[in-house]
Amino acid sequence: MESLEAREMLATFYVSLSGSDSNNGTSPSSAWQSINKVNATSFADGDQILFQGGQTFTGGLYFAPGSGGTAAQPITLSSYGTGRATISAPSNKDGFFAYNTSGFSIANLNFVGVGATLSTKAGVSFYNDFAGNIKLPHVYIDTIEVSGFKNGVLIGGWNGSSGYDDVRITYVSAHDNLEAGISMYGYPLTAGSMNHAHTNVYVGHTLAYNNFGDPLAGRP
Repeated sequence: MESLEAREMLATFYVSLSGSDSNNGTSPSSAWQSINKVNATSFADGDQILFQGGQTFTGGLYFAPGSGGTAAQPITLSSYGTGRATISAPSNKDGFFAYNTSGFSIANLNFVGVGATLSTKAGVSFYNDFAGNIKLPHVYIDTIEVSGFKNGVLIGGWNGSSGYDDVRITYVSAHDNLEAGISMYGYPLTAGSMNHAHTNVYVGHTLAYNNFGDPLAGRP
């Protein structure tokens, strides 16, 4: 008799304010209730996490190293039902933060911060500081609105040329943030180097407006 292997079927998990974190989350009628439950759950490649449209969920989504999907089977975060769901983050949290992990498709969501001058974080943030000049694949951000943060969408690498490969930012509206609507950065290159932190990047069909710029940036 063959032994059972780990779950291979792709799963969809639902989050609704009318749900309960004691539910299994695998249908709208047995939805989870909170972002905390999402953060406490380990997902498999290709899983979907869907928030009920028209509802606002307080907190910040966080994915630790190794908790993402793959380029072939990314983890998807989106809305279900009517309209978009909103992720409302407090001043000290990103709306979505993936640290040293990738393989995500984020679509059809709103990310709202507490205000450009009050938030210290980003609406959607990816950060890679792996040693060894590692490129993490597949960061797809599509059809989202992000406002009221220090930065709207922020993608960074800060260890040699470590960063991200295959980045697509499309149909994004980033407005009323402080430093920037959409920003990418990497570790400073040595003279003549072409080892950029991020490769195969496409940004298109986006709006970035009323992102004021920080007058104190760079000051001691």
